[in-house]
Amino acid sequence: MWAKHLYNWDYEVFKSIHVGWSHPWLNPLFIVFTWLGRGELQGALILLGLMHPLGKKLFWPLAVSFGAGGLIGAQVIKHLVPRDRPSQLPISHPLEHIFYNSFPSGHTTSTAAIAMLLTWALWGKKSFWLAYAAWIATALAGLSRIYLGVHWPTDVIAGIFSGSLFGTLTFFAFPSLRKNQRLSEFK
Repeated sequence: MWAKHLYNWDYEVFKSIHVGWSHPWLNPLFIVFTWLGRGELQGALILLGLMHPLGKKLFWPLAVSFGAGGLIGAQVIKHLVPRDRPSQLPISHPLEHIFYNSFPSGHTTSTAAIAMLLTWALWGKKSFWLAYAAWIATALAGLSRIYLGVHWPTDVIAGIFSGSLFGTLTFFAFPSLRKNQRLSEFK
């Protein structure tokens, strides 16, 4: 019974965002938002971070979190959970044509993995604004996946949770981050 209620909730929220918000001037905006969750952009930003001392110190943890969360984690889960995308619904008019498994949202998973790692690593430091920015990017990327018609709301929620898990595991895999020794100069 709960599965039917969850599906109904998913359907109604999907419909209200994908169909209800649909407007030609919003389409380019949500396409930009979805790029926040693209691996190419995330990888480029991590590499670009090497130009800053903080980025140098966080390079490997960010690369591992991104790789574990988005490239490995989300894709493995997608292959284990055969779930149709909402783009196959009659009410759907997807702005992307992706028709294989949808659970979880890879865009949201990789972005949340990076955001959670930054949250842990930068807690209490003046550079914590980077964690806020990463969470905003996660929210916008996730919302864009629903707006564009390629993910269910629960795909996005699962991406946030699984990405947060990968980001947390990565943080604990790097002892230097837990001790805050390497990042102390950025307080």
